[in-house]
Amino acid sequence: MPFDKDISLDPELLGKVFENLLAAYNPETKQTARKQTGSFYTPREIVQFMVDESLVAHLKRTVSEDLEAEYRKLLSYTDDIINLTEDQKQQIMLSLYNCKILDPACGSGAFPVGILQQMVHILTQIDPDNSRWQKMLFDLAQDESSEVFKNSTEEERKEQMDDLYHSFNANFNRPDYSRKLYLIENCIYGVDIQPIAIQISKLRLFISLIIDQKPNNDPVDNFGIRPLPNLEAKFVAANSLIGLKREEGNLFNTKDIKEKENQLKIAKHKIFGAKTARTKRKYEDQVAQLREDIASMLVEQRLVGNEQAQQLSQWDMSDQNASSPFFDSEWMFGVKNGFDIVIANPPYVSTKGVSGESKKLFEKEFGFSDDLYNMFTFKGMALCSEGGSVTYITPKTFWTTQTKRNMRDLMLSHNLRYVFDTANPFEAVMVDTCIWQVINTPYDASKDNKVYFQDGSANLTHPVIFSPILQSTYIKTQNAVIFKPTELNLRIWELYGEKVKDLYDKWWDKIKTSRDIEKNKAELEAYRNSLKPGDIALLGCLTEGGQGLATANNGKYIAVRRSTKWAKNIIESRPKKLADVIAKYKPNILGYSSAMSVSEFLNGKTEREIAALFDSLKERYGRDIFGQGYLYKIIDDDEVADVSLLTDDEKENGIDPAKKIYVPYDKGDKDGNRWYLETPFAIAWSKENVRFLKTNSGKKGQGMPVVRNPQFYFREGLCWSEIKTHYIRCRLKGKTVNSNKSMAFYAFDSGLPIPYVVVLLNSEFIADYINNFINNTQTFGIDDARQIFVVIPEENELQFVDNLLNKAILIKKGKENSSLVYLQKEVDSYVNRLYMNQ
Repeated sequence: MPFDKDISLDPELLGKVFENLLAAYNPETKQTARKQTGSFYTPREIVQFMVDESLVAHLKRTVSEDLEAEYRKLLSYTDDIINLTEDQKQQIMLSLYNCKILDPACGSGAFPVGILQQMVHILTQIDPDNSRWQKMLFDLAQDESSEVFKNSTEEERKEQMDDLYHSFNANFNRPDYSRKLYLIENCIYGVDIQPIAIQISKLRLFISLIIDQKPNNDPVDNFGIRPLPNLEAKFVAANSLIGLKREEGNLFNTKDIKEKENQLKIAKHKIFGAKTARTKRKYEDQVAQLREDIASMLVEQRLVGNEQAQQLSQWDMSDQNASSPFFDSEWMFGVKNGFDIVIANPPYVSTKGVSGESKKLFEKEFGFSDDLYNMFTFKGMALCSEGGSVTYITPKTFWTTQTKRNMRDLMLSHNLRYVFDTANPFEAVMVDTCIWQVINTPYDASKDNKVYFQDGSANLTHPVIFSPILQSTYIKTQNAVIFKPTELNLRIWELYGEKVKDLYDKWWDKIKTSRDIEKNKAELEAYRNSLKPGDIALLGCLTEGGQGLATANNGKYIAVRRSTKWAKNIIESRPKKLADVIAKYKPNILGYSSAMSVSEFLNGKTEREIAALFDSLKERYGRDIFGQGYLYKIIDDDEVADVSLLTDDEKENGIDPAKKIYVPYDKGDKDGNRWYLETPFAIAWSKENVRFLKTNSGKKGQGMPVVRNPQFYFREGLCWSEIKTHYIRCRLKGKTVNSNKSMAFYAFDSGLPIPYVVVLLNSEFIADYINNFINNTQTFGIDDARQIFVVIPEENELQFVDNLLNKAILIKKGKENSSLVYLQKEVDSYVNRLYMNQ
């Protein structure tokens, strides 16, 4: 990053110091602070891009839309001739000085420092000798109409002018010193929940100022180094997401409170420029007293409640080790009308990593609780001034996922300026990200808005730049998903976009759960009967299904057939598992002595004896002593019951223990087999087990099962792996019980044949469609599959599809001397013709 040359201490070094501090292990929570807070240092290329785009957006709004090319020259480090009039330069300077900038998750200060350096660079370009900047600041200081001037004494005004003269004195400071000093004081703010982050952010700004002072050899004069500004009123440790509960409007609306507010501004300015600890302490005491007075007045005038007033008065800006439970920009920074630029790399903490107490606070604040970056988006928009910009780098899961629909709706209700796919630029976190910018102006359908999309997933510094896409395209897409505007995606949208959205809007609430499908089965059946070849329909309208059984204790119920590779893995792993338990718990095991090896001991046992031993140890010491979900039971293939011979009662209520009690079980497929797999797993479907599973389904506590969709157990259909690679890993499902990890669909009598759906789901076209229009994350669930649109085939096509599937099954069974690679080409060619007429 070019502006790093201005700083004697590499900012990336401080960022990495911060990240390493956060990686320190916390024995109380058994987590690293980094994992708890989701804090990761933002790479410099990312900072550069986001800072530049934020400043361009600000200057376009406040100076002129027509000068974007000149703004970009100002931000670059080239010798391009800048074509600006003197008046335009003056407007740019004033615009920068009046710009309010906030990083609500500032971490180690990458964005505050980055944007400061670029603002200084612009000032250097338009005012090389600093004369224009000096005159503007002197004029502002002597403006008799300003609040600060009116409320200052003659002595205070003189002191301010002396400070200005000294700041611009070339004998003491380089030109950038005064540029940085007054930009920091007037423009830049940061918040982070961690006090250490605030300290590092301030340190980086201090270093940035120190290098532009000119030292001398006089120790009495502190070697020419002036005291650095106090940044307590610029960077605060606080919970950015939780605001102060108050009545509508500003805190300082009434005349008497306004007077106190003016006094507060002056005192905070004095703190910023205080040269001695005594002076600083004097004004800190003054600020504390003024805050207490204002808090009391706010309660008296019923602008806040007693609890909020206590929060206000207890917040101590000078406490370096405390973090406020709330953030209020007006109270803490004196900023009433929002920030012109909100820029951040919000924490990457999922809702699973949020405490129950925090979730309640978020529900109260936002009306929902989700991944932190979603809530930071809502907060960023709330903190942004009208017409200002919010520029974030976040995970790109919000493009498609259902849980981020509220975030997409918020962004698309304003002007989405650009999206930049940055893939994974972080060293320490495995997450695909994107940069995006929203202008805080309501979206106007009559004018529409162009969204600029860049793809840096292959090359971050040389991204693919797409032609602008109209924002209405995203608004008119099902579930308002944001997709990359490639030629193929735009072609798909042109052919199907609005049609699929109409289907989604009409049917989604009727098919989003198994219960909804059952409730609307008559309407759905009539709809299926009305479909003709060439029509399109959502897969959720054409099939039924859902998640299956969660036993909560797989080791107890699930066994592996001896003929499979899984059985070999179990035989190899059991001795170590048992040895670890013996070493830790020292159980008294009949027939075992320390003189023999665990392998020798197990080799002398039957499978039933081994199963009973492991079961008893789990009963004694806990469900997960061998590892959560560990399977240790092995059965012979002939111990599995023939499902076709089971009665309806046995399927529903379990099998008498005098018979074969094991039945085939699909528990998900880590290997990701496609087309066909005879499941290696079986579940003990005894009357006792089934009774326990049903009776305790959904109860709280460890080991309590959840029985979902039992009406689908023992039905043939299709299933797929929840973990998504490029292709969907779909295969035929036999007459099995399926687990919650085995996603399964079944055909209606009036629906599509299952072989046809299996072939579609295993095609590259559908894989790409899912990734771009339904779910771009690493998982693919039931809700996602229901949203796939399906072309209703001609009758004569079904035989061709059956042949494709049968060929795939024969290849999988080793009975066909061919390759699945060639079969895949046939499948992809067929599906492309079907959907795209290609």
